[in-house]
Amino acid sequence: MAREGVTPVVSPFLQSQTLTFNEFSTHRFGDDPVDLTAQSNAGLVVTYSSADERIASVSGSRLLIKGAGEVTISASQSGNAFYLPAIVSRKLTVNKGLQNISFAELPQQLSNAGAFTLKASASSGLHVFFESSDPSIVSIEEEVASLHKHGVVMITARQSGNSNYEEAEPIARELVVQLVTATEPIFEGKDIYPNPTGGVVYLRIQGIYQVEISDMMGHMQSQIGLQGDRLDFSLVPAGIYIVKITTQNKTITEKIFKR
Repeated sequence: MAREGVTPVVSPFLQSQTLTFNEFSTHRFGDDPVDLTAQSNAGLVVTYSSADERIASVSGSRLLIKGAGEVTISASQSGNAFYLPAIVSRKLTVNKGLQNISFAELPQQLSNAGAFTLKASASSGLHVFFESSDPSIVSIEEEVASLHKHGVVMITARQSGNSNYEEAEPIARELVVQLVTATEPIFEGKDIYPNPTGGVVYLRIQGIYQVEISDMMGHMQSQIGLQGDRLDFSLVPAGIYIVKITTQNKTITEKIFKR
């Protein structure tokens, strides 16, 4: 140990040291952290730094990807009394992340339903936009689709990406808007009402012992049960439903329009 006030003598014959620091493969935004494994032939501890922490930052020997772009990552060793300092830099390329859109099939709508809310999401968490192939039938403002007349349109969900995400593959769904002309009650005196309905339908029919309800595809709708003198359509989407009512004397079949 050197005496106080005396500068230690450093050998003038410092050895060079070599750092082994492999090239990076290409990464994408959203990838897991990368383990940094540079080594010094002198066996000394290697430290790391990033030239732009908006793209990638260093935590110990782990590289955290923060954004898309290119950044220089350096491995360095400051040397000691026997070895010279050493530094090796590598370029890291981070491509934009991929994203996808979730957009379910659209149930049919009635032309007098007014408007409804479109729902879709992007895996990136970015906002999804919608467009209609024919605004004269269905126009869209933000997530609200307004129905103007009957017809068939394609509703497309889009997410255009940003500085960190590629544009998502658009998802298009067919929307059928059915024409509602007039209410046709099953019996004189409107024994089933109201029709169209926004929820509850009342039955003024005696001797009912069975009610069967299906959609236009023939799928039974068991969630619409007879409760006293009423049927509750509030749990099913807008559309046309076939109601088959069996009494002691006859069987009646009718269409119910759910708004």
